[in-house]
Amino acid sequence: MSNRSKKIKRAKLINGTVLMALFLLLIAALKTIDVQPIGPQGSEVGFASLNGAFHRLTGVNMTWYDVTGALGMVSIAVACGFSLFGLWQLIKRRSLSRVDRDIYALAGLYIAMGIVYVLFEKAVVNYRPIDMGAGLEPSFPSSHTMLTCCIMSSAIWQFRRRIKPGVLRGIAVLLCAVLMVVTVAGRVVSGIHWITDIVGGILISASLMAFYRAAAIR
Repeated sequence: MSNRSKKIKRAKLINGTVLMALFLLLIAALKTIDVQPIGPQGSEVGFASLNGAFHRLTGVNMTWYDVTGALGMVSIAVACGFSLFGLWQLIKRRSLSRVDRDIYALAGLYIAMGIVYVLFEKAVVNYRPIDMGAGLEPSFPSSHTMLTCCIMSSAIWQFRRRIKPGVLRGIAVLLCAVLMVVTVAGRVVSGIHWITDIVGGILISASLMAFYRAAAIR
């Protein structure tokens, strides 16, 4: 590994650690600052004044909930595509050691997302601001935000690495960026999350992406 690669790897690890620390600080703040029972069934929410005001501003828009749900499926399809690409490399090269390092890093990213999702389904920070018919549902961090940001950001990195500069690469990168922005914005205006849930999703996805980039560097 060159000195330049080592410096980039170190920078990514530092960035990932700082972002993870900010994510954990946000959790601590949500459990201690301005905690009020403003959620369904009197469920408590941190930063209640901010979260409550923002939720009243956006209201609830189920159309955007459905749109972002569909876009989430597109993100999952992209992740499945890269998983199949890794399997293709394994079959073609007939050796685990010959599968690209960044594909293993990508698998690690996907596994990390799954662990975070399961963890916060059990260790609930707060619940959704509305009852969607299934009672209280964990809301932090926004799983759609985390999933879309991680998958689309990593896809952009993969496309830039694997597709030669030109129209095709430009279109692929642009589509990923648009899908990511629309999903996050749509999740905000849908009103099914507190605004701090969205912030949490962005922070954890940025942290995981930094660690992914560090792991992918050869």
